[in-house]
Amino acid sequence: MRKKFPTVLGCVDRRFLSAYVLYFLSAQPSYASKLREQLKKTFNLEVKYSAVYYCLWALERDGHAQSSKARKDGQVIKEFSITEAGTVHLEEMIEFLKR
Repeated sequence: MRKKFPTVLGCVDRRFLSAYVLYFLSAQPSYASKLREQLKKTFNLEVKYSAVYYCLWALERDGHAQSSKARKDGQVIKEFSITEAGTVHLEEMIEFLKR
């Protein structure tokens, strides 16, 4: 039985949490930094990088991480299954951050 995704980032919209993990997985630090600023501005939530690494470890451990979707030859992840409930699309997150 799979464990539920840990709430190490506090009470925050799933869209933000998903995007934050996605940007670290896609090796795009500029997006991660931008999202971190957005979290602080919108929710007054300070997110520590160690919490994100813990999330990634938990995802990998619990089998949520989709290694077949991993970054290869400079191509970022197109989608990432973050819960059993559904899939988040990286392009949608990027568009959201551009607003």
